[in-house]
Order: sequence, then C-alpha cells, then structure tokens
Amino acid sequence: ADAQEKLADGNTQLANQEYAKAEVSFKLVQDALNGFNKPELTKLAEQAKQALETVKARTKEIEDGELAANNLSNEKKFDEAMDAYKGLLAKNSKKTLEYQKKINALNEDKQYRQALAEGDANLGLQKFADARVAFRRALDFKKGDALVEKDIQGRFLSVEAQEKFAEGKAAEGRKQWRLAWDKYEEALKAFPDAPKNLKEAIDKASKGAQDSLKKIVELETEAKKKMESSSTKDLQEAAKKYAELQALNPEKQVEYAKNSKTVVEKLATVSQSAAAQAEKE
Repeated sequence: ADAQEKLADGNTQLANQEYAKAEVSFKLVQDALNGFNKPELTKLAEQAKQALETVKARTKEIEDGELAANNLSNEKKFDEAMDAYKGLLAKNSKKTLEYQKKINALNEDKQYRQALAEGDANLGLQKFADARVAFRRALDFKKGDALVEKDIQGRFLSVEAQEKFAEGKAAEGRKQWRLAWDKYEEALKAFPDAPKNLKEAIDKASKGAQDSLKKIVELETEAKKKMESSSTKDLQEAAKKYAELQALNPEKQVEYAKNSKTVVEKLATVSQSAAAQAEKE
C-alpha cells in the first residue's frame, strides 16, 4: 500500500513537472519493493522503473535544452536563443519565471544592439540627428549599466566631432577658411579622445585651413605693398595677386575686385605717363 501510494505521488509529481520530487518517489517505490517476487508487486516495481526512466529522459531533455539555449545566448543568436527558451517553458513550467527573464533579457539585448548598429550606420552616412536618436534609444535599453553608458557617451562625442568636421569640410568647399578652421577646432575639442584616424583627418584638415588663411594674409600684404608702387612691374604683380585672392577667398570678392580695379586704373595712368615721357625725349 505504501509503495502504491508513493507510485501515485510520483505520477502526480511527474504530471506537474516536479521531476526531482518524482525521481525520489519512484526510487522509494523501487527500494520498498526490492526483493519481493509477488506478481502484483513486480508490476508496481516495473511501473516505477519505467516512470523513473521517463523522469530521467525528461530531465536530460531539459538540461540539454538549457545548455543549447545558453550557448545560443552566448553566441548572440538572439532569435534562436529566445525560441529555445520558449520551447523550455512548455517542458518545465516550474522555471517559467527564470526562462521568461532570460527571454526578456535577450530581447532587450537584441534591440539594444540593433539600435547601436542603426546609430553607427547613420553616423557613417553623416545622418547625425538620426544617429543621436538611435544611440539614445540604445541607452534606454541599458539604463544603469555603467559600461554601456560610457560607451554610448563616446559615441555621442563621436557624432559631435564628426558633425563639426563635416561642417568644416563644407565650409572649406565654399572656401570659407576661417569658418572651416573654427569648425575643425570645435571638432577636436568635442572629442579629445577621438580615434587616431579621425583625429589625424581633423588635424590634417585644420592645418590645410590654417595654411590657406596664412597664404591669404601673405597675398593681401604683398598685393597692398605692390599696389602702392608706381612700378609697372609691381602693379602687374599686384593685379595677379588680387586675381589669385579672388579665387582663393570668395568672401572678400568685392574688396579684391575693387582693389584690382584701382590697380588697373593706376597701371593705365603709369603707362600713359611713361608714354608721354618717352615722346618728350
């Protein structure tokens, strides 16, 4: 009677997916019936044996399933891992909360990584506003994670620096050298710890803008000095320099054009004076 009761307990526990308890119950049945040869007792023993094998098979199936799910999770195969844990829910309801937590964590990590990838892609396409939105969304999935917050803060700084760099390149394309230089300097300040390749690109562009500004100042100084001369050669050189300046610095196009006109007029006057002097001689 005791063996029958334990067998019934074991079957109930097995149905309720209480595998550890069921295993104990079926082993107690086997121990209680060990050495008895009566047919009815032998039948109970065989039932306990088969039930115990079922428990062991299901336990192994769950252990193998958990191992597979964990491996998929570690490999960042999010969809496959979530499906594996969902499959375990039906096999082991006693760990529903644990499996559901893992599923939720995997889904969160998946969306976090998708947001990061979207942000990086937008940054590569110079869609800076979209990159910021994606990185903020990624941060929302990992609030309180210090390492993630540090990483995303670096990405925000990279967005800022690359945006300023792009603005500088655009200004350079318009030959607005002062604005370009300012933007490059802002880019360096925005992300002092920028990756080497980005920092080198900004430094190179900044130097190019500085060199152009320096050349403009030198040309302006030389042009003004030649403009004050009464030498035909100097005036011709001044005219060339103002033409070069107009091409190099469109922002002062009107000023250079005005000075160039003055040089041409002065050159004409000098030429006329020289011709008149030659006639007298």
